[in-house]
Amino acid sequence: MTSATTLYVYRRVRMPAVAAAAAFDDLIAEATQPRGQFVAPTAVLKVRPPHDLPCHSPADALRAAEGRLSPFSGRGSLPVEVDLAPWSARETSIGIRPRGRLVPLADGRRQRRFVRLADAMALHLAGRLEAYATTWEREVVREAAALVRQAVGI
Repeated sequence: MTSATTLYVYRRVRMPAVAAAAAFDDLIAEATQPRGQFVAPTAVLKVRPPHDLPCHSPADALRAAEGRLSPFSGRGSLPVEVDLAPWSARETSIGIRPRGRLVPLADGRRQRRFVRLADAMALHLAGRLEAYATTWEREVVREAAALVRQAVGI
């Protein structure tokens, strides 16, 4: 029988590491404004500004931010760390882990609560990061079309 040594919930994001890190920075900057927070259907995440991490190996996190994860009702928030790490050459992962000892590994009820909230928020954040990529692609196509029209004289 194996036992868990840590709680960590992640979702893969279809973005290369450099683009995902830039999107993560924009997303977190947006959420650290006054009244800024991420709201998923069942969870709310309030974050502090991110910090760069030393990268010692390809598996190390690229970016991290600390915050508080709570149910939509706002009762009983948990301190968490949100990180962005490389998954492959074309994908990254966004993960959430509890900070401190507020989610003990021996308490199944609190584990389930954390996993339920973190899963909802990780899915929400992955979707938001991918939406940034879609927005950037549209802007690049729009700028390229403008350059072509200008070169052709339209």
